[in-house]
Amino acid sequence: MKIASVLLLTTIVHLHPLIGSGAIAPLHDPAYAQSDYYEVTTLLSELSPKIINEGSGIRIEGPSLERQEQVPKRILQIANQSPEAKAMVIQSLIRVVEDSAAKKESMIATRWITAVRLLGKLKAIDAIDILIENLDETGQNGVILSIHFRPVVSAVIDIGQPAVPKLIEALSHHKPSIRGEAVSALSRIGGEKAMKAIDTAATTETDEYVLAIIKAILRNNTPATDVEVSREASIESCAGGQIVAATFRVTMGGSAAPMLQAACAKTPVEITRLLVKQDGSYMVYFRNLDPKRRVVGVSYAVTELDDKGNKGETEFIAGLLSEPTSPGAEMMENPGWRHRQFKLEKARTYLVNFSSVKFEDMSEWHFKVDCNVSKSMMRIRCKEAKQ
Repeated sequence: MKIASVLLLTTIVHLHPLIGSGAIAPLHDPAYAQSDYYEVTTLLSELSPKIINEGSGIRIEGPSLERQEQVPKRILQIANQSPEAKAMVIQSLIRVVEDSAAKKESMIATRWITAVRLLGKLKAIDAIDILIENLDETGQNGVILSIHFRPVVSAVIDIGQPAVPKLIEALSHHKPSIRGEAVSALSRIGGEKAMKAIDTAATTETDEYVLAIIKAILRNNTPATDVEVSREASIESCAGGQIVAATFRVTMGGSAAPMLQAACAKTPVEITRLLVKQDGSYMVYFRNLDPKRRVVGVSYAVTELDDKGNKGETEFIAGLLSEPTSPGAEMMENPGWRHRQFKLEKARTYLVNFSSVKFEDMSEWHFKVDCNVSKSMMRIRCKEAKQ
């Protein structure tokens, strides 16, 4: 009887891949739903470490990368079969997240992390409470693969606006680490309520680390307004601000193009120079002016101008740097970034416009403006971009 049950379950499990493809119509009777539950439970258990007995002792083996990819895909297939299947899957995943042993079962708690991620992908409103309770957990135990690995924060962000009320409540949590992650999640989800709560937290937060996160977020989300313009194209003429847009005259390769005019604003990064290579390819250099954080990525635009300042072709560049740039240091874009080559058969003017910066703590600062050059080529004017 026991063998027959195992064979029946095995047969059902092997039929499942056909169901999501439409080869077999989904069934909704209790027996079928029960088989779904067992399959989800079995799939999740495959992500737990296995103890293997060997002649010289035992070894612990984690799930293969292939299974780490296949398991969540199959669970999502099951969840997408029907509202009942989705509810069952969500409850199964919540039980894993609630299990403190699953969270600590190995150096990298793959089963627990996968459950967290899937709850985010399924936008599981029922899981908001347990996720916020674990907001500062990463599933990394005794080994830190990355300080940026925050699966619970990412899951809450995936759920979106429904999580905002509970995240706002978490700003009063007794653990500073929970408050800090709640602030980060609120800033990523956005919206008037979320940003208002962060603004209020800036006046009540007592922990220095959390307060630094709040200040960085408020600074990063400050809307750009009209920028002060420099007519002399020198850093001295941009007193109180940094160069966020500049025109460069490109006449030949193999040298730094002279900066003609500049527009300045209060930003954590500024444009420093444009280097043009012999073949017409180029690299833009920036300086990290943030006092504490390292920069890991930038984005900017390069626009060709005619003799009257009219815009021609624009190229947008964005990506991660070769390595993080420390406060005060000059950064160079990643040499691996591919972009067009300047036309060197005659002198041309190009407008370089800074767009955004990404810091090592994963916060971002966006300069949402449109920059234009006057017909005399003597003035750069940048105004807040229309959304």
